[in-house]
Amino acid sequence: MNATAATANPPDSNVTVWDRYWAAHDRRADFYAQKFHHITCDYAAEIDAFDRTIFGHVKDCGSLLDIGAGNKVTERKLRKLGFQGRIDTLDRVGGNHRYSDLDEVEEKYDAILLLEVIEHLPIATRTEYLDTMIGRLLKPGGVILISTPNADHINAFNRECWTHCQAVPMRDLFCFFDAVQFKTELYLVKILPSTRGPLRALKERIRRTVYKVICYFLYTNPEERILVAATRDADRER
Repeated sequence: MNATAATANPPDSNVTVWDRYWAAHDRRADFYAQKFHHITCDYAAEIDAFDRTIFGHVKDCGSLLDIGAGNKVTERKLRKLGFQGRIDTLDRVGGNHRYSDLDEVEEKYDAILLLEVIEHLPIATRTEYLDTMIGRLLKPGGVILISTPNADHINAFNRECWTHCQAVPMRDLFCFFDAVQFKTELYLVKILPSTRGPLRALKERIRRTVYKVICYFLYTNPEERILVAATRDADRER
């Protein structure tokens, strides 16, 4: 698979990761003027605010590609919420997926999900995935949804999985999509504790209060996850 330029012009195979870096770098100041939505993720719930946010972005889509679909939990949740379109899944391991590699995908989709995947990819592969989704797989008016551990959190990236390659800042995802003229919506995701009860709730309030103070002085963020929804203009093919 060859990386292609994710621009308004025809793809250029000579565009490098570093070209992409500087195109995004020039837009960093714009990131801090953006509005950030706050939502929660509750692993103990059948359906949570995170799932409803995903559904809100894809509910009217006729086709959806879930990359890194794993056990297809996202597909089951979207169906439960009422998604009527076609869902195709891609994963290198596991069970009954339509695709096992991005090279196999030939059609375009109204929505593409990349949930808790991008942090597992080295930088060259990550750029290749994004270029392929933008340049070849996403329809005009389509949306890409990416979730990943928050790079601005003190330890959300490092504590969770030994296969993580590199944290991906929300700022860089915003700048990447802004450089190719996508409209973005940015979400900070709070992970709710898996256990409940008055004592646990009190401990959680104390912990978050103290943690917010620490984050303020360290210029970090208390939310463990981020979600970026990037939508292509319906009039733009690239």
